[in-house]
Amino acid sequence: MGILTDYFVAASDTEAATFLDDGVPRQALPDGHVLESKGIEPFVTLGTLEEILTGRPYAEISSGVTAVTFSEDTGAVVVQVRPALLEALTGASESELDGAADAWSRTEELATDDPAPLAAFLDDLAALARIAESEGAGVYCWASP
Repeated sequence: MGILTDYFVAASDTEAATFLDDGVPRQALPDGHVLESKGIEPFVTLGTLEEILTGRPYAEISSGVTAVTFSEDTGAVVVQVRPALLEALTGASESELDGAADAWSRTEELATDDPAPLAAFLDDLAALARIAESEGAGVYCWASP
């Protein structure tokens, strides 16, 4: 079984941390504020996406990812998605997102012949980033093994 992830909009690290133990129930947030995913974790996989979208070296990106909170009992973690990635997502055109999905699908972490599901995920993540931007909030990821 892969890692479970929920990407969501929250006003602060404190608000995001409240979802550590039980995940992010859709009914807890307004419509469109939660994106369920499986296997797209916020460290390596999103780091490679940020490298693709921004051209910044992965080593620089990976050193800037930190957990908001972590459960030693369950292994669950809440991480803020890096602002540079959110900015790249909100500024990307649909064709740029499709191109990024294609490149992302060929990375070692994802290695798939079909970039369509990744393109759909990127469209949804970009929509989440735009919501966060309009609300002055952040995008976070709850992940659990």
